[in-house]
Amino acid sequence: MKREIVAILPRLPEGSILPERALAHHFGDWSIIVSTARMPARFGRALRRQRIQDAPRRLRQLEDLMALGPVLPAVPGQIVPVEVLGDLCAANPVMLQRLCARATGKVQYQITVSWTAADVLDRFRDTAEIAPLFARPVVTAEAMGRAVTRLATRLSLRILSELEPIGAEIVELPTEDGMVCNLVLLIDAVRIPAFETAVEAVDAIWPEGFRIQQIGPAPATSFCAFRVRRYGPRSLARARRALDVSPGCTTQDIAQARQTCLRQAGAPVEGIRNAAEVLTAQARLRTAPDHVFLLELHSEAARPATPQAAIA
Repeated sequence: MKREIVAILPRLPEGSILPERALAHHFGDWSIIVSTARMPARFGRALRRQRIQDAPRRLRQLEDLMALGPVLPAVPGQIVPVEVLGDLCAANPVMLQRLCARATGKVQYQITVSWTAADVLDRFRDTAEIAPLFARPVVTAEAMGRAVTRLATRLSLRILSELEPIGAEIVELPTEDGMVCNLVLLIDAVRIPAFETAVEAVDAIWPEGFRIQQIGPAPATSFCAFRVRRYGPRSLARARRALDVSPGCTTQDIAQARQTCLRQAGAPVEGIRNAAEVLTAQARLRTAPDHVFLLELHSEAARPATPQAAIA
């Protein structure tokens, strides 16, 4: 039987109340929450349509799980056989511990600041970006667009300067037309009041013109979301060839082979590291299966937000 993974949490106490359409499987220090809803469509428009329809329910599931501990969310579509869930936990202790440490005691907020371009020229007509436009006999749409873009960039850095002291981590998401910025913050839960004060300071920049959308507190979906990647027999064989190790090698054998390979001139560093990671995961399992499931960090961020020190 296959199930879609919703999230992984530190092992839940017996009798924990789970969200609707969710089931927990417990392995060692971890609990894997899977969905009991109908399986997603396999591909194409039907899959996209179903994921859009399921998004509100999935978000509610993750928010309900926050009451039970640090939530490590799965990217939608992580479907695996139930019988490999235990191996998934056993193969990925380092990644699970790293993500759990990142999420513990923290919540995510998304803040999107938008404006109406038609009002920008009047409100900011005296700024260095807009004022030169009014000194020209003719202003092209291209020149106006460039000026507004420069102004948006400067204001986005100002907004970031208000929020950056609050966030343990901040990333910038892609923006759409009319957006000044689209930021996601990972903050300590105890700093929620400070975050709300910072949002008020952002609003004060242009109270009548900024449209601020705030989402949260929510699980750290932009910081701790993971994908599951399967490595089958061919991938495992390629990894062994890359490190020149034999089947049944130990974690110590793999570590030594990794170091030997990395010392070679012109060594493909990323390939060697990936091969070592895959084989180490296999070696952690009691049996030597012909496939390994690795957790990979997923990020929707466009880039880390610019630190305040770089703004001046």
